Amino acid sequence: MNQVPALTVVTGGAQGIGMAVAMLLVSAGRPVVLVDMNAEALAQAQTALAALGGGQVTTRVLDVRDAAATPACARDIEATIGPVEALVTCAGTTRSSAAATMPLDDWNLVLDINLTGTFLSCQAFAAAMLHRGRGAIVTITSVSGTGGQAGRANYVASKWGVIGLTKTLAIEWGHRGVRVNAVAPGPINTTLYAKVPEAFREGVIRERTPLGRPAESSEVAGTIAFLLSAQASYINGSVLTVDGGFSAGYATQHGGADLAT
Repeated sequence: MNQVPALTVVTGGAQGIGMAVAMLLVSAGRPVVLVDMNAEALAQAQTALAALGGGQVTTRVLDVRDAAATPACARDIEATIGPVEALVTCAGTTRSSAAATMPLDDWNLVLDINLTGTFLSCQAFAAAMLHRGRGAIVTITSVSGTGGQAGRANYVASKWGVIGLTKTLAIEWGHRGVRVNAVAPGPINTTLYAKVPEAFREGVIRERTPLGRPAESSEVAGTIAFLLSAQASYINGSVLTVDGGFSAGYATQHGGADLAT
């Protein structure tokens, strides 16, 4: 957490990983701007974060798909709050169905938010960083961005795209003082995870994860905070997987215990 950049913008910051990142930074006394399209959730998140004390919390309502509103939001934050030195792009969604019957609207929605939204956010908030010659960006991809997954063609494609985008921005912007990295979480213990059928949670996720459990949001947030910090000053264009070993092997069973004894 040492030397985490002064002002951090977190998209999709009203819940999930984004909220966990904000909690970590605010608890360390860092100012944060939460950006989300859900105004009610933003208000609730701001109240919860204010109760922690520490860094200032500001909110902005924004749909990251909006190509005009996103740069306008970035300029507004720079003008009214202060220089943005870090960005975490947590805004995302999923709509699952078989590829053969996936509605085009579901394909477009997921790509628009997860990939185009990430690009627009990076482009908008990096403008001032590039002008100043310093900054750090962390995008959120997924272990689903490193392989295929039945029923999630749109999500997988979007997360593969985020990895390619991250590496390209790292190349274009690294020599200009802005580092760009990605975090690829595996299953995370959230309300959405609780809705996954128990048979899948136990028979696939836990069975194939050497650590035997899903991640907590705070564990992913800690990794993100590290990548933003000066301790990661020479890390650029990397994808850091946080999945308990889930993607480390393709034939894992019993968390690897049966093969280790």
